[in-house]
Amino acid sequence: MEKKIKFGCVAWGLPGGGYFGPQIAKEAGLDGIQLELGSYEWGYPLAQKQVQEAYLEEGNRLGIEYPSIVLNPSGNFNSVNPLHHEFIHGKDTENGKIAYDQMELAVQVAAEMGISKIMVPNFLGNLITEESHVEATKDALRFICEKAEKKDITVMTENALDYKEQIQL
Repeated sequence: MEKKIKFGCVAWGLPGGGYFGPQIAKEAGLDGIQLELGSYEWGYPLAQKQVQEAYLEEGNRLGIEYPSIVLNPSGNFNSVNPLHHEFIHGKDTENGKIAYDQMELAVQVAAEMGISKIMVPNFLGNLITEESHVEATKDALRFICEKAEKKDITVMTENALDYKEQIQL
């Protein structure tokens, strides 16, 4: 009988930044790990076939699932961190172009790995604080949703908006 409720964690929350994630998650009694695509600066490790295969093999061997991929470098780092590529200022900025490329790559990787969800965060340097940020975020989400829909992948957003703004978004 399959469990109705499953517990997981984020890859970067595991010792070693997730490289030994499946084994550690199994030992901790977890069912899954939200993987991280990685950064532009580091060559998006999860986009590398060898890394994908290692995660999938270990996940299958240990019974660890990968319910989603998160795009942390597009949103969860502050402005002094070199991994910061926000899209709230639009797709035509240098960072916006990197963020859009990252979104497109995430859809490709998720499809290749059989992962059905992608999380797009809006925090810190990518925090939505102005109406122009809302519009740029709508554009970014529309972009990734159009790509993801073709691969039957769900896009999720994580942000600090209140429920009314969330519905508007």
